[in-house]
Amino acid sequence: MTVKQQTDQFTITNQSERQIKIIVPSLFCNKERAAILQTVLLMRDTIEEVKIDIKKNSVLIDFNPDILQKENLLDLIETVLKNFYQKPKNILKNNEIEHFQQGDKEQAITFKVKGMSCNSCALFLEMVLIRNPEIMQAKINYTLETGVVKGFLNQEEIIQIIENNGFQASSLNTVS
Repeated sequence: MTVKQQTDQFTITNQSERQIKIIVPSLFCNKERAAILQTVLLMRDTIEEVKIDIKKNSVLIDFNPDILQKENLLDLIETVLKNFYQKPKNILKNNEIEHFQQGDKEQAITFKVKGMSCNSCALFLEMVLIRNPEIMQAKINYTLETGVVKGFLNQEEIIQIIENNGFQASSLNTVS
C-alpha cells in the first residue's frame, strides 16, 4: 500500500504492514547522520533491517509490527532526526542565568552507561543530553561505558534521560 505522508523531518513514500520507506532530506550525502540513524534504529530488536541510500535520501525499514507499532517507530525516527537539525547551544543561556539567580550550582555528574553497541550510540546519547537546556556539556565514552554531564540536573534526572532513550545508566558508586 502506498500512502504518502509528510512530517517535519521526513516524508513517507511507501509503507506496508512490515516495511516503511521514508525520504529524509537531512541525510543527503551525510554518512555520519546515516550511520547514527541506522545504529539507533537497529538497537531495537523489533527492527529487522535498515537500508539507507544517502544519495537519494531514502531509508527503508523492515520491522515487526506485532511488537513495535508503526506510530512508535515514526516517533522514534522523528526524535532522532530532530536532533540532526538542532544546533549546539550557546555557552550562556537564559535558563543558565535563571539558575544562577535561583542559587542553583552547576555540577558534574559521572555515571556508568550500559547497552551501547558502538561509538555511534555514545554520540547519540551525547546529542540527546546536550539538547536538554539544563545540560551544559555531555561526554559519553563507549569503551569505558561511562559518561560525564555538567549542568544543573541531578544524577537521577540524567539517568532517566538515558533510560528513556533505550540505554541503562547507574551511579559509579553502585555495584552491578
